[in-house]
Amino acid sequence: MVFQWYIATTAYMFSQRQWGFVELNLQLAQKYYPADPIIPFYAGVLHEIRAAAKSQNALYPYPRSFYFDSKEEELKLALKFFQQAVQADRRFWEAHLHLGRVMGLLGKHENASAELRIAAEALHDPQLQYYCSLFLGYEFMMLNRLDEARAQFESAKTLFPDAQSPLLGLSRLAQRNGDMQNAFLAAQELFKLPGRNSIEDDPWWNYDLSHARNASALLSEMRKAFGGPLR
Repeated sequence: MVFQWYIATTAYMFSQRQWGFVELNLQLAQKYYPADPIIPFYAGVLHEIRAAAKSQNALYPYPRSFYFDSKEEELKLALKFFQQAVQADRRFWEAHLHLGRVMGLLGKHENASAELRIAAEALHDPQLQYYCSLFLGYEFMMLNRLDEARAQFESAKTLFPDAQSPLLGLSRLAQRNGDMQNAFLAAQELFKLPGRNSIEDDPWWNYDLSHARNASALLSEMRKAFGGPLR
């Protein structure tokens, strides 16, 4: 029951973007459950979020301040925790997905593509498959494996036809290859999309919440274990 409480409440805090409370929860959870893969996975996600531009570039009025490190240091911490998660459970495919992305952001493109291929072969959730395709497209592009990169961006586009991100990936890929005409044409396709910029159209907008998509279900299970609603 205690373990369920930590997992469910942490997932809920993530879903509300209450990252400060997430950190407090995880500090205790890591002490009590050091061998469980979900705890380091959540810790890795927290540091991955802190490394993101919206965290690193956020401005708050005095006297509020931040308690996290630079992008590179936060990515290194995320890497450490994701590695702990997959070492604890080699079949934790979603952790492989996040591990691959963080490796890529740290410039470890060969390792990143290997981790992402592991995830891509095992994940069946369309949202997670979409992330795999986007991230693999980027890694293959960085490795100059341009045909494979294009295939991945096209795969992401097939999964979510109204999404902006695959078109931006295809445009960037063409630009990198010196094909300015196709770079322009792919960018032009953006103006033909519905223009809602919604999570349903492009799950990339919700990547920082994807790991907590089951928060409501976890809370329901926790309440059952405790004998009913918590008051």
